[in-house]
Amino acid sequence: MATITKLDAARRQLLAAIHLHWFFIEPIAVYQLATNASEICDAILKKSGGTRIKQHVAEQQGWEIGQLNALINVARNFSKHADRDPEAETEDLVFEDCNGVILTA
Repeated sequence: MATITKLDAARRQLLAAIHLHWFFIEPIAVYQLATNASEICDAILKKSGGTRIKQHVAEQQGWEIGQLNALINVARNFSKHADRDPEAETEDLVFEDCNGVILTA
């Protein structure tokens, strides 16, 4: 059986997100895949002491990294956790919402 690394998984999710973003324009799927890839890469960079793009973005905005993650995860968690509030509604994601998460991933 073939194996993959966490970085391989992140690359594949990011590639799929980019394809969906440009060819199918499906923001919810793009956002989910890109934020998954971003989370994996950020964790790997944090552990290895590498340059974390999320950290730079947070610092430029005058935020803590947790504040940035909370902002990013609002849309991500909405479509993941139907058990919390199955009747909830939120603003629909649009094409532009995905640009930042793709870039940070």
